[in-house]
Amino acid sequence: MQASSSLAMLLIAVWVLSPRRPLSGGFAGVHAQQSKNTRYTTRFDSIDVEVILKNERIFKRYMDCLLDKGRCTPEARELKRLLPEALKTECLKCSEVQRRQGAKVMAFIIKNKRPYWDLLLAKYDPQGVFRAKYKYNDQNIEAVLKQLEREQQGLYGTYSNPTNTTTVNSASSRK
Repeated sequence: MQASSSLAMLLIAVWVLSPRRPLSGGFAGVHAQQSKNTRYTTRFDSIDVEVILKNERIFKRYMDCLLDKGRCTPEARELKRLLPEALKTECLKCSEVQRRQGAKVMAFIIKNKRPYWDLLLAKYDPQGVFRAKYKYNDQNIEAVLKQLEREQQGLYGTYSNPTNTTTVNSASSRK
């Protein structure tokens, strides 16, 4: 079931690829040194994410897997295992397609499936480390959603929130 793996990969991207992450020169330097052989697989990049997001039954199965409430395919289990690493490294191993699709998934979950978003935050960020680092909160959610729309189009720029302004790498610097 490739779609399951795809959604798990996208949810890796969902959290760490959001434009909320502060990107200083250090990130670009680390990214430039990374070997192409250490990337996450791109074999699921061609899957139509919209199909997954629009099918309530399938979407729920993927969420149940990620939240340890249901069975996972072997691929989804492996990708779920990678989530902590992706969070720690700000998804340095993700492809550009995964970044755009991740933005789409993240925006969809925040807008349409907020209870799942809250559960994902509780599971994968129980101490609020990433939320604090990225200045994510309910007061700046509209700014996050606007930037996610830009991310879906492959556009990167400046993300602003009430407490911080973060410049997001351009698409060319992510290659």
